[in-house]
Amino acid sequence: MWRHSLSAGIGLLCLAGNVFAKNEASPINPCPIRCSISGPNPLNWTYLHGTAALKRCEQPMLFDTMLETSIVDSNKHITFRACTASEESTIKTEDYKPVPFTFGTPEVEKDEEISAPAEDSEPVPTPSVSTDSEKRSLSTIKSTCASDMHKTSNLTSAFYHEWVPDDSSRVDGSINDTALAIETLQKHLDAADNCKSAIMFAKVRESISGLFIGSAVDKMSAVPFIEKLASKVQTREFYEAGRFSVSNCQTVRPSVWRVGIIADLQGNITAVQEALADWKDAKCARSPDLTVEWVDREIALWSIKSPLNGTVLNGTDGTSNSTAISGRGVLQSLHRRAECRAERVEAGDLCDALAKRCGISTTQLNKYNSGVKNFCNTLMPKQHVCCSEGDLPDFRPKPDADGFCFSVEVEKDVGCWDYADAHYLETSDIENFNKNTWGFAGCKNLQPGQKICLSKGEPPMPNPISNAICGPQKPDGEPRGNKNLTDMNPCPLNVCCNVWGQCGMDPDFCTEAPADTGAPGTSQPGKNGCISNCGMEITNNDKGPASFSHIAYFEAWNKNRPCLHMDVSSVDTKKYTHIHFSFPDVTPGDFKIDSSKLQDQFDLLKKMTGIKKIVSLGGWAFSAEGDTVHILRDAVLPANRATFAANVVQFVNDHGLDGIDFDWEYPSAPDIPDIDPSSNPNEGKDYLEFLKMVKRRLGNKSVSIASPASYWYLKQFPIKEIGQVVDYIVYMSYDLHGQWDHGNKWSSPGCEGGNCLRSHVNLTETKTSLAMITKAGVPSNKVFVGIASYGRSFHMAEADCTGPECTFTGSRTESDAMPGFCTDTSGYISAAEIREILWNKDMMDAREWHDRESDSDIVVYKENEWVAWMNDDTKSSRIDLYKGLNFGGVSDWAVDLDKDYGDSGIGNGDSDDSNLSGGKNCPLSKTYNDLDELAKDDSVSDDCKPVLAIKILEKMLDKSLANYDDVDNGYDKNFAAYRRVMKDSAKQAMAKFTSWHDGKYRDYFDCDIKADGTHTENWSGPCSEMKSHIAVVGMNIIKLTLRDEDGFWNAVEEDTGCIEDWIEFDSLKINTDPNEIAQNCPPPVGTIPQPCTPSLILSVEGYPKLKSDFDVPDPKDIIKDVKTNLDEIRTSISSRFFDVVAGIWDGGNSDVLQVFSVPIFLMAQAIQSMEDAKAKGVFLKLLMTLPMRVWLSWRC
Repeated sequence: MWRHSLSAGIGLLCLAGNVFAKNEASPINPCPIRCSISGPNPLNWTYLHGTAALKRCEQPMLFDTMLETSIVDSNKHITFRACTASEESTIKTEDYKPVPFTFGTPEVEKDEEISAPAEDSEPVPTPSVSTDSEKRSLSTIKSTCASDMHKTSNLTSAFYHEWVPDDSSRVDGSINDTALAIETLQKHLDAADNCKSAIMFAKVRESISGLFIGSAVDKMSAVPFIEKLASKVQTREFYEAGRFSVSNCQTVRPSVWRVGIIADLQGNITAVQEALADWKDAKCARSPDLTVEWVDREIALWSIKSPLNGTVLNGTDGTSNSTAISGRGVLQSLHRRAECRAERVEAGDLCDALAKRCGISTTQLNKYNSGVKNFCNTLMPKQHVCCSEGDLPDFRPKPDADGFCFSVEVEKDVGCWDYADAHYLETSDIENFNKNTWGFAGCKNLQPGQKICLSKGEPPMPNPISNAICGPQKPDGEPRGNKNLTDMNPCPLNVCCNVWGQCGMDPDFCTEAPADTGAPGTSQPGKNGCISNCGMEITNNDKGPASFSHIAYFEAWNKNRPCLHMDVSSVDTKKYTHIHFSFPDVTPGDFKIDSSKLQDQFDLLKKMTGIKKIVSLGGWAFSAEGDTVHILRDAVLPANRATFAANVVQFVNDHGLDGIDFDWEYPSAPDIPDIDPSSNPNEGKDYLEFLKMVKRRLGNKSVSIASPASYWYLKQFPIKEIGQVVDYIVYMSYDLHGQWDHGNKWSSPGCEGGNCLRSHVNLTETKTSLAMITKAGVPSNKVFVGIASYGRSFHMAEADCTGPECTFTGSRTESDAMPGFCTDTSGYISAAEIREILWNKDMMDAREWHDRESDSDIVVYKENEWVAWMNDDTKSSRIDLYKGLNFGGVSDWAVDLDKDYGDSGIGNGDSDDSNLSGGKNCPLSKTYNDLDELAKDDSVSDDCKPVLAIKILEKMLDKSLANYDDVDNGYDKNFAAYRRVMKDSAKQAMAKFTSWHDGKYRDYFDCDIKADGTHTENWSGPCSEMKSHIAVVGMNIIKLTLRDEDGFWNAVEEDTGCIEDWIEFDSLKINTDPNEIAQNCPPPVGTIPQPCTPSLILSVEGYPKLKSDFDVPDPKDIIKDVKTNLDEIRTSISSRFFDVVAGIWDGGNSDVLQVFSVPIFLMAQAIQSMEDAKAKGVFLKLLMTLPMRVWLSWRC
């Protein structure tokens, strides 16, 4: 519950079913464990299942997966092991508030939290070329090579490849991200062992990189290949390629000599996976679009000295002094351990290569293996050959002395056939050995890091999974003892544990679906089969209550709202059995109960009879916001709980109350602002001890708590023990969904974006939450199930798309839904306000139906407004259902939201009828095409016309927006042409209009002429009469005074098309000199006459002219300003319209019309101007393509 409806607005609310562990991607922590914490061993990394989980983290990551298992194979379990390769602090800053919800979201262990970028994601670190110190750190690569091996230098060719995507593919990754992904591989290369193959993946957003190093290649030799690819990528600013690689791949060489690195910018993990698998199988690049060879690249190879003459045999091209290469160390079980020294055949091996690795000649190799017919032509990868005299050892594994099977941990590049082939087994043997091995779903579904048996015997204990929180693979879990593996480490609250060690309460977690092998800890592909506490049935409900109760929560502050008011004395004592009066304060420090802010209502409560009067303390706002957030936390501490308990008991007894209710939201909650959940991990136990103390002292009076229906919050409660202490538990089984779901895929199964239209009172989810609390050990007769007198509303993304797969707009912190006119909170609307909408359904364009699947009532109005709620019939059926399931009662939040007992009477109409008139009996069913049509309708009163005009304005707004989208298409280019011509035309027209001696401007000005007295005299009068009073020679100073301002501006606009903002009043100076034309004027006698211009010096003050920086205004700018506040305008129109028709608008009807008509008319006019300008621009561009004579004729 919450103290103010606004407090319920936004928060982290995650649906029960999809619960993930401490290092699993989540809304709080989408990234896996840091590599610096986990170390290089993938067994300690976070296990992620499916590519969606991998893609949620945008930080640099290392990961691995099975090479032979395609990540797009729906018949396989896809497991990634990943760690975050960044030390950046990426915890999401919670700019929203969690609220009461239903169960389930990821477990998070605080010291291992890795955050993701907030919604405005900051860039990941910029890659840089490795420093010398970084390069030197790579020299610490540990060697697992045998003592008789050493490395020698060889020359090889490197091949650079590019792949260009087809037209349908996008190159999404950036150069920066790609280079960083490559650098991530290089920085973690020191974790690789020499003389063992290295296979690594890295990811940065959409960029994927992969590295393969054969077992014979010294790992430091890979660094130049990595740097070469990184340099190649970073030095290209623009390119079409979507994938790059560098390798020394040649088909004549075995995979142990291979080095390859690949980068993909399209997020194509499959392409990178296939490339690494090909290099491992001695294959080369698949159909590149570009290949460039770089010759003479140095590479170091680990090898054995030849026993023939002490020289080193060639390991690469057979031409000089290198050594043969040992395959030992590829599988630890393959070291020599029998009569002959054995060597394993690698992909691509021929006899000469094997002989070199053995350190012997080809003749000797044939001799030692003479028992094999056609030996050199029948070599198969991973078979063993003798490199010395003797028989091949028996490589088949044996059980140990305690009867446990010989087990191995599955490597990411090894399958059942590989293990069988390497150990002289058949794959069917492995299938038979593992019928009871934990997690063995068959050879086709091997998972990296799992343990499997390669002999008969008892199966091994499975490896821990770093992010498992339940089951036998939970790290540091309970000792097995004699327990069945499935019974180890159950989930909190006894919710279901799945095969991946995660806790949840939905069919995917709670349904057993073992693999065809029947082995424990397995599931069918695409399922997350349950291993313990399976099932979702309501349990612990064999006995009902002595009497069924009906609680009315009462918001004692409800008169702070503009409407929807109620006195506590108006609560129906025949319908309700208990009042929970919400919420007096608890004072800090002394922990006393203070009801002074609610005194009037509290006094009314105490006078009531025939109903149990109970005060509720806490609420969301008091528990989780502002200065009061620590009060309840401090109050239950051992040092304070006796004082708080005594104060509570005294308050109950002094005021004659029947009990006390505590609504602490929530002990040890992990996401309360300014609260560190680790500061007191015992808050749940402290709460329990406090409740015990209060109950002992209150005796027969009731003690109750409100508890969340969310696994995320409830798991911190010792709820079974609390259930044994209190008289009942108010179970807040509402707010299953809300605006806060946006962006959270866990909140709404089947809705990746989280923003799907789902009911907050969904019955299926409610039953699941009830199963959770009863499975946790609370008997049903102590659970009072929550029902709601409010709806959760959304603004639909698409009109008429109303189903659970349809989406809503906004963000997790901002709802676009139309607020209620009393509650005034987007996303939250009272039952009374919903009834008012339905009573005025014609004017609100409202429709309603009952959704059977969710057992919720749905209302859609004003085209895009969607709300789920419980009408009276649904509430009644729910109450009957909960009675039949032996629950103790129901609790209604909140009775004052159901009906208005104040002056407005909101929601008091008969919901089965419609208000066909509305307002002051205005004919709201009438429709009009425009305002002119409404104005001509004399049958409508002047008081009603503004009401009906509001609906017309809405239509005008929608029409204008539709027109805008059409007009805007190609508008900018055409307007540019229009603007150029208009400016030129304005200059010409204004020059003519303001010609100083005969322009039309003179009709609107008075002139005051100061002359030199030689040719003219001073004169004052209308400028239209000036011509006869001024000479063409001499000096004149003219001062202009605007006499007819309105006439002037009208004439400017009419004659020139210019507007007032373009005009300024400045000075004009004219100075002509006859000597510019001829030296003498008049010309001398007897010479040829020359033109002669008299000298005129003229200065005009207050002269109108165009500003130098004038510009043609773009009507689109006006629309941008209006569109910025468009959603607010639309919502305000709807809200105020409803206020008017509901009779709660304080002002006059015409006031509403006046306020909203201005921006709508402004927008309509601007769009029309855009359309005109665009059309003229198109015409002008067309004219410019015509012959010059046509163009000039038009201009003239």
